[in-house]
Order: sequence, then structure tokens, then C-alpha cells
Amino acid sequence: PHAAHYQAHYGSYGAPPYGHPGYGQPPPGYGQPPHGYGPPPPGYGPPPGGYPPHMAPPGRGPSPRRDRDRGARGGDRRDRDKGRGPAGEKGGKGDSRKNNRDGGGKGGRKGDDRSAPPSGVQQWLNVRPEWSACWLEGIDPPRRLATTPNVTMLVLTNPKVKNSGSEDFGFVLAHSRLGNKKKDREKECAKDLVTLLDALPLDDAKAWCQLPDAAAKQEVESADMERLTAAVQSKVPKTTVELPEPLACVMVSGASYDGRPSSNGAEPDVALLDRLDPGFGELFREARRVSGLVRKQWSLAMVTVRKEGAVQPFILGVGLATDRASARARAFHSAELRAQVLTEAMYVKVVGETKAPTETAPQATPAPAP
Repeated sequence: PHAAHYQAHYGSYGAPPYGHPGYGQPPPGYGQPPHGYGPPPPGYGPPPGGYPPHMAPPGRGPSPRRDRDRGARGGDRRDRDKGRGPAGEKGGKGDSRKNNRDGGGKGGRKGDDRSAPPSGVQQWLNVRPEWSACWLEGIDPPRRLATTPNVTMLVLTNPKVKNSGSEDFGFVLAHSRLGNKKKDREKECAKDLVTLLDALPLDDAKAWCQLPDAAAKQEVESADMERLTAAVQSKVPKTTVELPEPLACVMVSGASYDGRPSSNGAEPDVALLDRLDPGFGELFREARRVSGLVRKQWSLAMVTVRKEGAVQPFILGVGLATDRASARARAFHSAELRAQVLTEAMYVKVVGETKAPTETAPQATPAPAP
């Protein structure tokens, strides 16, 4: 239909005469003008004398610098995008993106270099595969937003503590409330836990924090603390033993330290909380699934041993429970057991040498004026 349209409207117009007054005569070499539009005129003739024949531009030759840079970048661009370097080796651009994704993980918590040697806690877990470690995050006070925790705990658990022919549950705990950055609190917890693990005789069941029997009394009296103080001072003289008021927090999240499940296949943080407070683990798992919160306060009690002038105390016993009395009773029970294996060398390895307080010489009073 378009051809018929153009034929009807423009068919009567012929081609303009060759050599239109506005264009002048064609240059020499074009020959006779064709009739109408005809075929296009031929190309340019041969080059003038002295010029070489026309040739296509040559491609880029080899360049040592360009080849060296390509090798440093991981090979050709197409190979780099597929994650391959020169000669099919890995290490190209695509492979580096994959490695960055693999490094992430508050279990492998982010940016870990898999080629780097394992940390102190991870070394213990590699040697003792039956052990497991987990992070616990809490908020204090409870009115604080759950998305901004300020309490971090690192707990190493051993479900096979050999105690009088039986296997009991034991744990070692480190906690931090310093700073608002989660990364700084985690570093502090890992450092304290490794220092304690290196000092304790972990093959002895008394070195682990354990739960007392259900029939044991829940109240810690002053007579109990006096008995414990005498036992500690017989091992480490000139020390004071205290059981401060428990620290309170609300658990908001948890994660495995290295991403692997515990020995029974459950999540380490859920299994630990369920062991400390039966039934809480299931509530904690469901709250995490729906991004919720279990509104139940936990108490962390610690029995401390300190020499005069010491910067930090030695944590003799730890108790974690959902009520104040149980936390204090668990901390005292763990302290009684660990006091039996406590030594001066163990105290110094954890706390460090304590500088004796320097006594200032009395100043002479000036003689009264006559």
C-alpha cells in the first residue's frame, strides 16, 4: 500500500537532470552520467604516484607492560568475571566476590579470613569437638530497644564433664558491658575467656561452673561466705571474696560461635538457655522466628576474688538464672568447687601481678614558732 501511495503522489516527478545548476559538473573520473539515479558512482581511483597501496590498519602487537598488568588483574576480563585467573586458576575478580560472601557470618561473625589461623576459642573447639560455644546478647535496662543490645556473653559449654563417674553439664562464661559497639564487647569476651581457659585445669570437673542439685538450698548466708573466704585465703592469701548483687538483663538474641550445632544437634544458644531454665529455649526459638522477644529477666551472679590493689578480680564462680536467688546459689556452688583447684599461679595468670601499695613516709611537722 505504501508503494501505491508514493506512486500516486510522486510518480509524475522524474529524476532531476544530471549536472543541476546548483551542483556544477562532476569531477573527472566519474565517467558519463547514468540515466536517472542508476547505480552509485564508483569509488575513488588509485592513489597518486608515490603513495603505497591502501592497507587496513594493523592490530596492536604484544606489549610486556599490558601482558604484565593483565596477569596481575587475574587474566582476561571474561575469565575474571567467571572467577578464573590465568590458565584456569582461581583468584580472579569473580572469585574474590565469592570469597567476600563466604567470609561473613555474630556465628562466624563477618569478614573473617578463612586462611588466617583460628582464634584461641576456635582452637579449643577444634581440639575438643564435644564442646560448643555461643554468643548471647541482652539489653539492660529492659526498656532499651531490642535492636541495640549492650550486654554480650560468650559461653563455652561441655556436656560431658566427668564428675564422680558420671557426666554432668559444665560451662565457662565471660561477659562484657563496655561500650556500645558489639565488636568491642565480643573482643573483650573472647580475650577474657581464652585467658581463663588457659589457666584452668579443664580436665578436672571442679574447674567448670556447674548447676547445684535441685534439693540444694537457694539462699547464700553470711556463714557460707565466711567458709568460702577461708578456703580461698588458704590458697591465695590476702584476698577478699565477694558476692555482689547480680547483674540483670533480658536476652534478645543468640548465635553459635563457629556456626556448627551442639553435640545433640540443637542450636547451642537455645540448648544452653533451655538447660539453665527449662522451657525457655523453645520460647526463645519461637521469638527469634517471629522477630519477637521473651520478656523474662535473667540474673548473672559472680563470686569474685580480689587482692588489694588489683585492677580486675578473679571470677571464681558464675551463676546464670531467671531469678536472683537461683543465680546467687549457682554462683556460690561453682565457686566452692573451683576453690578446691585454685592456686596462686592460676590467680596470677588470669589477673596478673598485683603491685603492693606504696606507703608514703610521714611528713615532718614544722616546729612551732617561738
